[in-house]
Amino acid sequence: KEGQPKAHEKYKLGVKMEKVDGSLISSFEHNGKVFFKSKNSINSTQVRDSLELLYKDANVVADTQVLQKAGWTLNFEYIYILY
Repeated sequence: KEGQPKAHEKYKLGVKMEKVDGSLISSFEHNGKVFFKSKNSINSTQVRDSLELLYKDANVVADTQVLQKAGWTLNFEYIYILY
């Protein structure tokens, strides 16, 4: 129907991505500031690295805060790229 997303055709990929290992990182807010957590930690290397990346861009921080205040939890995948 018009205005609805087109379904994938059988046996044809719409988007193809390489499978890589990673860690799920989720957002949360505490005292008006955005933080991240992994499944078991708020202070893992992955969390610290992700926060460092987040706070390099004030627009991303602001967008994250708006979405969290609207009741959303943002989930990110921290990936390990080996060269």
